[in-house]
Parts: sequence; structure tokens; C-alpha cells
Amino acid sequence: MTNLRAFAIAAMLVQAPAAPPPAPSVVQTVIDFAETLIAAPAEERQRLLAERPDLVNPALRYFIASRATRIAAAQQYGPAIQMYDIALEVARAAGDRAGESETLQVLGYSHYFLHEFDAAERAYRARLALAREMNDREAIAASTAGLATIAYSRADYSTALASYRDALAIYEALANDAAIGTTLVSVGNVAYLQADYDAAALAYHRAIAL
Repeated sequence: MTNLRAFAIAAMLVQAPAAPPPAPSVVQTVIDFAETLIAAPAEERQRLLAERPDLVNPALRYFIASRATRIAAAQQYGPAIQMYDIALEVARAAGDRAGESETLQVLGYSHYFLHEFDAAERAYRARLALAREMNDREAIAASTAGLATIAYSRADYSTALASYRDALAIYEALANDAAIGTTLVSVGNVAYLQADYDAAALAYHRAIAL
């Protein structure tokens, strides 16, 4: 699904707004600590995070996730996943729920492009649960659409269609035209595979009209 790949990469590149930039010396300290975390084995990262709570914050997660996103944009999804996992660990240690949510979504994308559908589903479901706790409707819709895409890839078209329509309803309520258009195309694709050509045509025409 070429359109999905382009959309997902674009979504990964548009990260949530970062916190206001700290002073230059602090920035370098955060960057240095991020590099140390990236190079450290998992058991060592836990110790490092515990030793420097002053540096465990959204800026640290953002730096690591941004690095991962650049790697993912080059379609090096395996290394990107390893780095996203570190960003997720930092987000949870920092209590950065928005950062955790965002990182789970891009983890789902990356696993999906490696055809690791079970891992992608776990990431999307974790984000969906978190988004519901946060009452973040945009994140609820995005993770629901992600789950729909997993179902589509497994040829579970009824589940995929229901989930895409759930996501579409939220996007329509939010007046997110870009997401509405993409989701309508997905609805049309699934309807077409189910030989429901009228429904497919309707979805495509609605997408074109946006």
C-alpha cells in the first residue's frame, strides 16, 4: 500500500510540538545523555535513567524519537524500532503520556512495514488504551485506523472496514479533512475487495470531493 507508506512516513516526520528549547548548555547535556542511552544495553539504561532524573523529560524522548524517525524515513525500520523502544522507555520514565502515545503510534507503523503484524497490533492497542485514558480523540482515531490496517493486511476485511469507519467518524467530528480523505480511500479499498462496488465508489467520490 504505497499511499499508506507515504502517509505513515509523513506522520512520523510530523512529531508532536516539542517543549520550548532549553538553554544551549542544557541542550548539549540532553543530547550527550541521549547518545549514552542509545549506546547502552537495556539493563544499563535503567540504571542511567535512575541516576539522572533531572534529564529524564520530554525533550530527551523527543531527541531520541526524532533520530529514530529519520532512520525510519530511510526505510531502516529495524534500527528505528530499537531506538523508538528507547524513546518509549524514556517517555514512561518521565511520565510523558503524550510522548508515550506518539511513540507507540510510530512503533506500530515501523513494525507494520516489517510485516510484524502482531507487534504492530500490540503497539496500536497500547496507544488506543492510553488515548482513551487521556480522552485524546485524534490518537483514538489514529490507533483505530492502525488496527484497521493490520486487519486489512490479514485479509480480515469485515473487521478492517468496521475499524476504518470508527476512525472516520472521529475524524469527521474533528473536521480533520486530511485524515478523512485518507480513511475514505481505505474504506473504499476494503469495500472494493468485498465486491461492494457502490460503497467503494461512494467512498472514493467523497475523498475526491474534499
